[in-house]
Amino acid sequence: MSKCCKVFAKVLALRYLRIVPSLIMFNLFEAFLLQNVGDGPLWKHVVQPDSVLCREYWWKNVFMLNNILMHYSCSHHTWYLATDMQLTVFFVIIAIVISRFPNWKKCIYAAIALTSIIITSAVTYILKLEAFTYFALDFYRHLFVKDFPTFFQGYIPFYMNLGGYLGGFMLADIYTNYVRSNEKLKKQFTGVLKYEFGYWFVFLAFFVVLCSSSYFINYESERQPFLVAAYAGLFRNVWVVVNVLVFLGNFFKMGSIVYHIFSAPVFGKFCKISYQVYLWHIPVLRTFVGMYRQPFHVNPISMIIVILTSFLISSIVAFIMTLTVEYPLATIISYFFKRGKKQSIN
Repeated sequence: MSKCCKVFAKVLALRYLRIVPSLIMFNLFEAFLLQNVGDGPLWKHVVQPDSVLCREYWWKNVFMLNNILMHYSCSHHTWYLATDMQLTVFFVIIAIVISRFPNWKKCIYAAIALTSIIITSAVTYILKLEAFTYFALDFYRHLFVKDFPTFFQGYIPFYMNLGGYLGGFMLADIYTNYVRSNEKLKKQFTGVLKYEFGYWFVFLAFFVVLCSSSYFINYESERQPFLVAAYAGLFRNVWVVVNVLVFLGNFFKMGSIVYHIFSAPVFGKFCKISYQVYLWHIPVLRTFVGMYRQPFHVNPISMIIVILTSFLISSIVAFIMTLTVEYPLATIISYFFKRGKKQSIN
């Protein structure tokens, strides 16, 4: 039992220390520096509220509570880090239980999947939420205030994301224990016509699931609350299943074109700066909006230009922050953990 507690504490400490140093630097920038970066007709309206909130409510981010206490919190997009940390706590416990009782693994997976569907449907029905959160061009008129209850209560709480984390957890289990060192197993699937056909059929299922959501967007007045709730629970978790199947196909090198695209070296480079891109893309977008001095006409082309430009600038900023903040701090933290491990052995 003591060994399990040590593993639990170590995994959570490493995960927390992996996330928080960069997050603190980011919150400090938003609190004290971002408001001095530029100016424009909308600058104070776009930048100042978050700067004030970061100075007063930084502790929600540092203690991973901003997905629960979303109102009056800064850097709203970092709700994902809090949700991820809370799910990490839960699934580390699940991993420890499975390691002690491996025969229960399938039952535990099935119970979590069923629980995810039930919770999502129940919350949607009780709170009268939309089936899912979506963003349309019309939402820009409302500055994304429209449909916030579904986002706050049906999207960001950790218990509404059990299915997605379970999918990643199962993929890691399958790859680590069954696929990575088993070339014989890979050969049973790679290049076999029925499996290749099944792999491409998954992409068809991907579009079918995506298109099915249009009914709940276009026919708002005709929907029954029970149907909305049932669809909410199924949609999110079926979406997870489809993505799990796509990644399983990549494990076995199916879909030659897709596999080579996903395996391209450029994606490996972007993976190394992905956390910093995630953190810094919102300040970049705020800077765009705050410094804009002409009427902004929202249309697909303008959105593509803004997305590509902001992604490029975010990647440059992320590259700098990865080299100067994230990697040096990660090296220091790793050194102290290894040093502590050696001392405990001695």
